[in-house]
Amino acid sequence: MWPLTRTPTMKKYLAALSVAYFACHTDVSLATTPHGNYGFVDKLGNVVIRCKDGTQRKDWRQFDALYYKAGSFSEGLAAVPLPPGKLGYIDKTGKVIIPPRFAAAGEFHCGLACVVLAPYAGEGIDAPWCFINRSGQIVIKHKRGTFSESLAAIEEDGRIGYLNTHGDYQIQPQFVSGNPFSEGLACVQQNFVAASDPEGYCAGYVNTKGAWIISPRADLYQGYDFHEGMARASIPGVTVGSGAWTRRAEGEKTGNYMKFGYLDQKGRWAIKPQFAESRDFSEGMAVVGLCNTPLTKPDETRYGYIDRSGAFVVPPRFLDANPFSEGLALVGEIDAKTLADMSDSNRFLALSENRHYTEAWKEGFVNKKGQPVLSIPAGYTCRIARQPALGGGNHYFDNNKFVEGLIRITPKDPGRKKYGFMDKSGNIVIPCIYPIVNDFHEGLASVLLPESVDEPSAGKPSQTSATPAAKTLSPLEQASFAIQSKNFQNSIDLLSLVISKDGKNAQAHYLLAVSYVGVRRYSEAKEEYKIVIKLTPNSKVSQLAEQGLKKLTESN
Repeated sequence: MWPLTRTPTMKKYLAALSVAYFACHTDVSLATTPHGNYGFVDKLGNVVIRCKDGTQRKDWRQFDALYYKAGSFSEGLAAVPLPPGKLGYIDKTGKVIIPPRFAAAGEFHCGLACVVLAPYAGEGIDAPWCFINRSGQIVIKHKRGTFSESLAAIEEDGRIGYLNTHGDYQIQPQFVSGNPFSEGLACVQQNFVAASDPEGYCAGYVNTKGAWIISPRADLYQGYDFHEGMARASIPGVTVGSGAWTRRAEGEKTGNYMKFGYLDQKGRWAIKPQFAESRDFSEGMAVVGLCNTPLTKPDETRYGYIDRSGAFVVPPRFLDANPFSEGLALVGEIDAKTLADMSDSNRFLALSENRHYTEAWKEGFVNKKGQPVLSIPAGYTCRIARQPALGGGNHYFDNNKFVEGLIRITPKDPGRKKYGFMDKSGNIVIPCIYPIVNDFHEGLASVLLPESVDEPSAGKPSQTSATPAAKTLSPLEQASFAIQSKNFQNSIDLLSLVISKDGKNAQAHYLLAVSYVGVRRYSEAKEEYKIVIKLTPNSKVSQLAEQGLKKLTESN
């Protein structure tokens, strides 16, 4: 409930809101411009570290704009932007451990991180990559990759070899392609051409000494990393697409796809190739997809979950499915009637990478029996596009899973591009106000701070290094500053969270009304003003609400 005493804090709010109210009726831009101000939040949403150098990067195609951002903590350190417009590494207290001198900087693995010395603004692949240790010393020059199990796949003169942490080749460059080591093995491709696929190569697996454990062979076209003793792999075929929607090329016959199965560590098919798509094993189960089933149209895939014997534990009925993490898996579906009524073009849109923006798309979390156990708040999605791993070649990581008890979430509106976090009870515990967020690692998540949160008051000196954050603003305070900055949609997200916990908070309802005016949702603003007047009759805030309601009624 709004306090009835006129405290200094209340006076500050009323003064700000009075200005914000009249500003709401002017044409404004709702976009928040990132200023390179990154920070780290804890699991309560408190900004505990701020990193700011004021450098703006407007062109995402530039190398420095692509990689110039805060990373996740790994081995106790995180790469962050620092003055004078370069990347350095901090610890969890915000202390600078490795001074800023990099144009790009990756995570630490096996005590080493892949970096590019600044200044450099060319193409990422051809950049002068190198490896540094935790003291910031360059220990391996002119190499790019990510260490895993003390080895890194490195390309040299068009061939892949494996470098140890001392910078020496433990396995000489000789392979056409090579994956990171996982569970003691790495999938590589040699110059053996499969008779059934003249344009392809045969895959096999080597150990950390370079010895063949699974020799290259004609029935192994493509292999992936081992997880839980199993590696997904495919037999030769014709690749005609990826994702949930795959189209055959003109004139091709049904069934001309690669088929996926799973190998054991001796190279035997533990699960024979039979699936149109597959994912790695996670928590004892794997996502697989089948085409041309009774549930699908031609070229449409349905996903389910199998166990280590290859038997379906959850039948293939979903149009999208993600690996299990912390006992839950994100799945997506469109009801059968809506899907059947869709035109081919609309079906393609619904099942493409933008499917979570389609109104008909429904998603939620299931348990290991395939039972729905967790819903996502209306108007939000947890399905977020895959991201490339810095320094990791063509390898990607997924964000569609719970990590340390939280999962990224964003409004369905594709124009918003704002993210927050949801817990395993379905509560948005960190509101969707951040233009960029990474998953939680070691208890903290890196975020790009919105203007309204990072610059709460005019005239305050800017921070020029990574420092522990000042006292964290409450959601109501953040919303107030967002309104002053005309970031109305940010404030709506914050206030919706506050009101969901306390529907009688007149202060939050009033701020929400002001925000609705800012985005020209006048009918909703009127209803919010009425709520304020009902909750706090004869108070100062109700007087402001009455004035707002009167002005809206006259102008609309």
